[in-house]
Amino acid sequence: VPESELLRKLLDVPEYRQRFLGEMAELVRFVEADGAWLSRLAEETERMIRPYGTSDPVKRFTAAEYEFSVDTVLHFLRERPRILRQLLERE
Repeated sequence: VPESELLRKLLDVPEYRQRFLGEMAELVRFVEADGAWLSRLAEETERMIRPYGTSDPVKRFTAAEYEFSVDTVLHFLRERPRILRQLLERE
């Protein structure tokens, strides 16, 4: 059940629900075709910002918190397509 009231109302309309589910299925297929590309992009971006994030003298996070956040994002990117696929299969 969507948390957004507007989205919930929109998905109550069968034609919009079907279109939404179709678009989500297409997105999942796209990501699954090369599931690693998004993780590679995130890792590449992280490598670019790491020196700045870790050397910032007024940063609001510890090195451990930074690492945990990076790991969390990468885990999400790897797992989300599978979770969405399971949700779509139940529809």
